[in-house]
Amino acid sequence: MQSARSRFLVPALALLIGGGVVLTEVNRVEAGPSDKEKAQAEKKGLAKPAKVARRIDVMLAKRWKKDKLKVADRTTDAEFLRRLSLDLTGSIPSEEVARRFLAKRGGDREALIKELIGSKAYSRHMATRWANLLVGRRYLIRLRTYKRVMRMQRAKRKMAERMMGGEKGMDEGSIQGYGADNEILTFTEWLERQFSENRPFGELTTDLLAAEGTPLDNPAVHYMLSFREGKAPETTGHVMRVFQGLQLQCAQCHDDKYEPEWTQRVFWGVTAFFTRTKIRRLPPPGMTRQEAKKAGKRGPFQVRDLPRGQVRIPAPPGETGRLVLPEFITGEVISPAKNVKRRVELAKIITAQDNPYFARAIVNRTWSFFFGRGVIDPVDAINQDDFALPELMEVLEDDFRRSGYDLRRLVSILIRTRAYQLSSRGKAEGRADSEELFARMPLRQLAAEQLFYSVVQATGIEDVGNGNRRVRRRLEQMKFRLLRQFVVTFGTEDEDGESVEEGTIPQALMRLNGPLTNNAVRPRPGHPVYDRLFRMDKVVDRIEMIYLRVLSRRPTAKERKKVLKFLSLPENRQALHQANATADVIWALLNSAEFSLNH
Repeated sequence: MQSARSRFLVPALALLIGGGVVLTEVNRVEAGPSDKEKAQAEKKGLAKPAKVARRIDVMLAKRWKKDKLKVADRTTDAEFLRRLSLDLTGSIPSEEVARRFLAKRGGDREALIKELIGSKAYSRHMATRWANLLVGRRYLIRLRTYKRVMRMQRAKRKMAERMMGGEKGMDEGSIQGYGADNEILTFTEWLERQFSENRPFGELTTDLLAAEGTPLDNPAVHYMLSFREGKAPETTGHVMRVFQGLQLQCAQCHDDKYEPEWTQRVFWGVTAFFTRTKIRRLPPPGMTRQEAKKAGKRGPFQVRDLPRGQVRIPAPPGETGRLVLPEFITGEVISPAKNVKRRVELAKIITAQDNPYFARAIVNRTWSFFFGRGVIDPVDAINQDDFALPELMEVLEDDFRRSGYDLRRLVSILIRTRAYQLSSRGKAEGRADSEELFARMPLRQLAAEQLFYSVVQATGIEDVGNGNRRVRRRLEQMKFRLLRQFVVTFGTEDEDGESVEEGTIPQALMRLNGPLTNNAVRPRPGHPVYDRLFRMDKVVDRIEMIYLRVLSRRPTAKERKKVLKFLSLPENRQALHQANATADVIWALLNSAEFSLNH
């Protein structure tokens, strides 16, 4: 395969550029909203998402006209299908979905939206987005191993409970906090359930901020566990960035000279909500702390709140810092005499309807998921009063609050707007101004997970061995190892945990020669894609299938002609060479700019 690929590299690049695949000029399913959700929306007097989207369209159109912006054309059906699938499910669409949607001229976009936003894949992808943002990819990779260990420890706990029976020396407390007899969920799996149930985002936020226990009985504690090295100040900075859209961490050491309202006292007042939070290791099931220490064994982490604990503002050596009470930026103060759990109180303050930051922060970040930037940019500096589209933000904030922080409804509104359905194509002149006011969709680099699962979808490798349990299990293990390598190579630990950095040499080499792409396109008996391809009598049908699977569109006449010419070369006509040549076409498309960008 390598020789064939090397032989094909130059003509493949010529094929892609000549055929217009590389964008050189930028000129399955659950039910949708339940009856209960619809009834709740009607009871609250909320307009349908499509109607709210139309209000946004009118606002944006007025601004575009005022600024005399060149507004991009509407996306083609193929462009919209691919964009929506990537944004809602984290992967390109399947060939079956692509064929069905594109079969009808002017595809039914409303039906597609309802299908995808009601799918299990939507919940999984939304969970991945937020898990990356909340704890980071590296932490999530470690959880894969942690889950396996916790399953073993739970089995040991059950055995210890059966054998314990009042045995002297066994501390009952040493086997508590290891979780009820329910399924062990990773952090992402737990988030997926929340999004699948469409839990109000305020409730989800409260669970994250106030969580106690171990990951076995409460996966939400992973958010607090991810800060166990940086402790309270790091927690403060992250919570304020994610849930309030504010950068407060500069005030940790001194008053912020750029944001004078963010003083040291303000930062440490918020930090005081976290200073009683204690993270400790429990002993393994059936062991006392002394026995565990002697044996060098450790159990799971536990998050709990202590009844006491205050915080002082850091002071120079030899001086005592000022004692600070828990005080939020909106002025709420928690008295130390009040017998409450501070993180629970903080969650109430943050998610309160009259908090001026929470709804705006979540709306703005969610908008950035689908448009590449927030209405207010950057997304963690929402305390601006001079951003371009305040009326737009006001409409979305008000709807999000009145809906009870319904995130799925918010997403439903955004993807129905005209702005979301505009193309990224157009001349370079005026591009920046148009993109800034959402009169044109920017090109967006795929996240590492999107790129990985799109390769999996395009090549059909998830179907290999589908009927064989052992083969399937090995495939799942391989998929995880590859995703871990993918994330380490492509993933960034930036604040959004989302984007892939601009291409570097190691990244390019991994995509061009890495195990995922090479193994995925290797022709072999039993491969579901190649088995189908070579049952087709007509080569043009094979070419169409390849393009639908990889680029979610049919080839242009020029592309079809070039690929047909390549596959018809004398050296490619024999069966073995024909398989390798077909694999080369798939490999070249997988490594095109069109495949790696959301456009």
